[in-house]
Amino acid sequence: MTLSWLVSIIPVVDATVPKEVAAIAALICGFWGLCRVGELTISSGAFDPRLHVTRTAARFSLTARGQSVLTIRLPRTKTEPFGETIVIPERHPACDPILWLRNHLSVSPSANPSETALFAYRDGVSLRPLSRTELLATADSFARRAKLPSIYGHSMRIGGCTVLLLMGVPVDKVMMHGRWHSDSFKRYVREHAEILAPFLAVQQGALDALANNDPELRSLLTDAEAHIRLRARPGVIGGYVPYERDAREQLNIIQLLAPTMGGAHASAGTQSGFRRQ
Repeated sequence: MTLSWLVSIIPVVDATVPKEVAAIAALICGFWGLCRVGELTISSGAFDPRLHVTRTAARFSLTARGQSVLTIRLPRTKTEPFGETIVIPERHPACDPILWLRNHLSVSPSANPSETALFAYRDGVSLRPLSRTELLATADSFARRAKLPSIYGHSMRIGGCTVLLLMGVPVDKVMMHGRWHSDSFKRYVREHAEILAPFLAVQQGALDALANNDPELRSLLTDAEAHIRLRARPGVIGGYVPYERDAREQLNIIQLLAPTMGGAHASAGTQSGFRRQ
């Protein structure tokens, strides 16, 4: 998932369909919050407020500088059985998580928020928790309508990570926001090197920031980019291989929206709140 992909599917969302509003809100919140799909949806079985994120877990507030911030308390995660807190600042109105979550909560209100899944949507007279399968299927529907490629579940987290790095957010803040420790972040970058490499190749500053954090990552990402370029060579059009066009498009979108996304170094923090460099 890229920022350009996300911005491009929003116009095809049917705002009169509660499930679609819930899905786009979850995708945007998950993208900017660097969330795993399972942290915002129900995988299987019945909804359990002790295990799944509820309406009361989401709070809206303002920073000292007057910027809107969304805080979501996850009751448990893949690596933290006792839960974690994510803090997401407002972004450009074209893809603002706060705007879309408020919209979703308005379309599918709950009289009992502590017992309602955060992304539950109105289904007749009841509220239905958004499942992982429904989220990915609805995202696929958005992509088909917008004539874009489908996404995979993990792409929400790596997509958000890539955009923050390209925006110039310091690596330590990206790690904090994605809830990575040093070793787990390095492992994550290595596992997703072929996804990150094309985008970092067109933004030297982001690559340098990662390399300064861990010099081994520079050669890893450079090699990954060279490998992708070699495989994609037959598809060269107008001097660019397809993935390079995608990477430059991503960078252009970021630069276009950056003035109203909180600045180049906007990032979310942890429980202590939002900080700006």
